[in-house]
Amino acid sequence: MRRKISDNHFNGQTIYIGIDVHLKSWKVTILTDTHEHKAFSMDPNPDQLVSRLKRTFPGATYLTVYESGFSGFSACRRLREQGITAQVVHAGDVPSTHKERQQKTDKLDSRRLAKLLRNKEFEYLHIPDEQLEADRSLVRQRYRCSKDFARTKNRLKSTLHQYNIKIPEQFTTHQTRQWTKLFLEWITQLR
Repeated sequence: MRRKISDNHFNGQTIYIGIDVHLKSWKVTILTDTHEHKAFSMDPNPDQLVSRLKRTFPGATYLTVYESGFSGFSACRRLREQGITAQVVHAGDVPSTHKERQQKTDKLDSRRLAKLLRNKEFEYLHIPDEQLEADRSLVRQRYRCSKDFARTKNRLKSTLHQYNIKIPEQFTTHQTRQWTKLFLEWITQLR
C-alpha cells in the first residue's frame, strides 16, 4: 500500500529541470542538489509538467530552463504563470565539450541544461511581454519578405541577362527603378 507524501515533504529543497524543447515532445531531466532524479519524454505541455512536479515534489522550489528556438517564450510564460521559476537561454551560450557535441541526444541535452542550471552557469535571455514579441516578429517577417523580394528580382534580372534580353531604358533610370505595374506588364509580355 502506497503512503501519501506530505505536502511539505520537499520544503526547502530546489528541483532543477532541464527541458529539451521540440515540436512533438519534450525531453525533461530532473535533478536535485545531490543526484539525478529522472529523465523522461513528455508531450510539449507546460501544464502537464507543472502537475507532475507538484505531485512528485510537493513543497519544493522548481527552477526550469530550456534553449531558445522555434517555440519562443510561450512555455516560459506559462510555467511562470503556474508559479515555476522558468528561464530561457540562448542555444549558442550553452557550453559544451567536444565529446558532448559528438554524442548529441535530446536526453543528454536536457541533462546538460539541468546540470548547468544547478551550477548557475547561465546567462539568461530577457523574456519580452507578448505584445513586444509580436511586434518584433512582425518587423522580422517584413524584413525577411523584403529580402526575399529583392532576391527574386535579382534572379529575374539575371535570367533576362542570361538570354540577352535588355531591360528598356525607361525602366532603368534612377527615377523608375521601382517595379511598377508597367514594368511587370512588360515582363509578362516576353513569353
